Amino acid sequence: MNLNLGKTILVWILFLPLISWAGVTAKLSKKIIYNGDQVRLIIEAEGEDIKFPDLVDIAGYPVVGTSNRSSTTIINGDMKKTISKSYVFQPDKDVVIPVYKVVVDGVDEMTPPLKLRVAKASGAIGIKDGVRLEMSVDKKEAYVGEPITLNLTFKSLPNAHYDKIELSEPELKKFWTKKVNGLKQGVDGDYTTQTYQYVLFPQEDGNFTLKPPFVRLGTRVAGSSAFSDPFFGNIGMRMNWKKLFANEVKLHIKPLPNNLEVYGDFRISASVDKQEVKANKPVNLTIDVMGQGNIEDIQKFKIDIPNAVVYSDELKVSNSGITKGVVTQKVAIVADRDFTIPPISFSYFDAKTKKPKTIKTEAIKVKVTGSTTKSAVPNKIEQKVEPKSVEPVETNVNKVENNTTVIRKSQPVDKMLWYILGLVSGVALTLLGWLMLKKVKGRKKRETPMVKKIKKAKTDKALFELLLPYRDEDIAIKESLLKLEKNIYASGSEKIDKDEILEFFEERG
Repeated sequence: MNLNLGKTILVWILFLPLISWAGVTAKLSKKIIYNGDQVRLIIEAEGEDIKFPDLVDIAGYPVVGTSNRSSTTIINGDMKKTISKSYVFQPDKDVVIPVYKVVVDGVDEMTPPLKLRVAKASGAIGIKDGVRLEMSVDKKEAYVGEPITLNLTFKSLPNAHYDKIELSEPELKKFWTKKVNGLKQGVDGDYTTQTYQYVLFPQEDGNFTLKPPFVRLGTRVAGSSAFSDPFFGNIGMRMNWKKLFANEVKLHIKPLPNNLEVYGDFRISASVDKQEVKANKPVNLTIDVMGQGNIEDIQKFKIDIPNAVVYSDELKVSNSGITKGVVTQKVAIVADRDFTIPPISFSYFDAKTKKPKTIKTEAIKVKVTGSTTKSAVPNKIEQKVEPKSVEPVETNVNKVENNTTVIRKSQPVDKMLWYILGLVSGVALTLLGWLMLKKVKGRKKRETPMVKKIKKAKTDKALFELLLPYRDEDIAIKESLLKLEKNIYASGSEKIDKDEILEFFEERG
């Protein structure tokens, strides 16, 4: 520290309580500059008669330029005049700007002391433009599905100024990517930093080179039009762009053993809404897998229960963080006899032990009441029919006697009798069909208990539970169940044709 700087700081400490800064403000155009850059000390005062100090140097560094600016405002009839003066200088190390006296309408006012930091040149990449772009990862070797944190950091020196900055997103093929919300700001040496964070989940094993992202730096420059005059502001200005690329990052991704797809640390649970149910009424099973890892890669569970209809929803993922959350699957089970939900297992690669691991639930027994079924009913009943002896019947055509074919000729009387018999039979059948059709049309449709229940069903959920046991009996029922599922679990708005459903159960009786 030089002698003049020491005296300035000592005076500031001793007389700080006596200094009045009420009518005068002082500030620097930049708080941190790069060695060799210029900076402006701006002193501003409000009054009619203002006398600024005539400065030849600031903290021992010559003043290389000055400029003045004034403005007048009128509020409720009161006119106020503000004048500012700028002093340009070029320090080469950290300095404390001294206290200066400004005379405002005959009153002495003092400026506050200010600190200026001067960053030294380091010869780093991109130092000429005052900016850098860096890409880094928390690990360069990982398993398939193992989360990797990637940081993309934009660094800038205090003297760096651009009118527009556009940062590209990293191009990450073979990786499933999540961007972390929020921008992290900080300081790294002489640089101010802005960091964007991503979490990568490798989808394939192998060696990968992450393509470097880039930042586009735009500076406005005057064009050739008549509007390039400063009076017209930015009209007629054009943007001059430069690209700055980040570094490459190489990754080695290892495969998971046993054809596993999920990496992390998990728990599994299974529960039912009831363990005793009436025959052909649904039991709702909920499967939850909770933990940390690449939860988005967990696959749908397949539940197989003999003598029961099983209807599974799609998986639902509830995230509590980038890699944390719960995967839920809802399952409806309908049966007409007691059944057991078998243990549900889930295999993954454990992040702690670095070994394959399988977790599973306990079996769940469900009692079904009101069923008349005692044993399993086969899907298809085959009846064996014993062949009966049939007496040979002689026909008028192709009778074989002693290997000789004999053709008997019909008599005219036989032809007439057959004609009359056919005519009478046709008339009788026509009359019978007409009477049956008339009877069917005039008969009122039967309202079976199932038809009544369907008519009373006011919600999609109620109708869904009624139809579920009959999903394999008619294509119309199956299509209706698919539409109802979308409405219930996917906020759909599918229209259900109740008449078509009712017709099936009316004909079924």
